[in-house]
Amino acid sequence: MATEAAEERLKQLESLFSHGGKEKGSYSVETLLDVLLLLYDECCNSTLRRDKNVSEFIEHGKDFIPVRREVFSARLLRSLSIYFQ
Repeated sequence: MATEAAEERLKQLESLFSHGGKEKGSYSVETLLDVLLLLYDECCNSTLRRDKNVSEFIEHGKDFIPVRREVFSARLLRSLSIYFQ
């Protein structure tokens, strides 16, 4: 049941933020995940880490963030290799 709810929320997010660039101000899910990665890194490297909510956010991201970082790095390397060919 929880999986169905998560899948439904993901579909709603995709419909809100992924308009294929047709609408001004639309963002892809990939962009939002990259922003989440940036926020996580900033929270880990700041004095905000002492805050209860920030430390909980960091704790929740421990499993997800390393996977996302690998995907981000691979995509960045692909983009750079195309650019420098």
